[in-house]
Amino acid sequence: SKKRRRPGTVGIVRFGAAQQLPTTGRLVTQAGGSIDLNGHDQSVQELALSPASGPTVAMHGATLDLHPGGLPNQIYADFGRSVLDGDVHFSSPTSAIDGPGTLAFTGRVSGNPGVTVRANAAVEFTPSSVVAVDGLQFAQGRVDGEVLTAPINGGRLSGSGTVQDVTMAGQSTSVMPGSLFQGPVTLTARNVTLKAASSLAIMMNDYERHCGTCANQLHVLNRLDLSEQPDLTIDDATPTEPGRTFTVVRLDSLLPIAGTFHNLPEGSTALGQARRYRISYRGGDGNDITLTDLGPL
Repeated sequence: SKKRRRPGTVGIVRFGAAQQLPTTGRLVTQAGGSIDLNGHDQSVQELALSPASGPTVAMHGATLDLHPGGLPNQIYADFGRSVLDGDVHFSSPTSAIDGPGTLAFTGRVSGNPGVTVRANAAVEFTPSSVVAVDGLQFAQGRVDGEVLTAPINGGRLSGSGTVQDVTMAGQSTSVMPGSLFQGPVTLTARNVTLKAASSLAIMMNDYERHCGTCANQLHVLNRLDLSEQPDLTIDDATPTEPGRTFTVVRLDSLLPIAGTFHNLPEGSTALGQARRYRISYRGGDGNDITLTDLGPL
């Protein structure tokens, strides 16, 4: 009898029509195998990818939809760099990117739910990619390349990982270090640009009195651009204490912060949900953003 080739180890799986996969199925590539949607949209619950000589998944104008009818879904990237060459849409309310490898997106990454990048996983966005998910959260994951988060209303970049360049430009888009019930944590980025109508959302997270860093923090390595006067929102449902100063943005470089938040010049009063804060753009070592508790509203 003929020796059977182990499925998925070599060659290309090329689709000839739309939706030829069960939506609750798992699609796996191994040892250089690749997938070509050939212009036909496909939905699947889970992808497990290994690097290939070319794109691991080539779309050719199609969209790959992680859509398991409400079940958890994920893309798992094995060691190395796997490339999704085209548009990817996350439809599940619980989506994740996992694995020890790097998952590279070249097209539009969209979806209404949040997408969690888990520990040890790395996501790479090329200059041609656009991120348009409602919440992109990093559970100690890592992002390489440019992250452009702007094209939809309500888009949010949140979590505690490390990203490169972040630009928020859409109506009601926001950067939120940490997430609900997570903190105090730090979200790190190389360059951050917050344009008009976007915002920085800070959670005070004072779970332990006198903890020193009781606000979630945005850590900017190089440049922070607020020149179009984005908004600052403060979630202070957890009580703080009068007179305490929180460093909410730490800027590592010697560059001055460009601009200020909307209607919040140096020394003015910012309002949280329960308390008042004096804002300074000259805090810390001279170019950090601090909030000093002035008491209840």
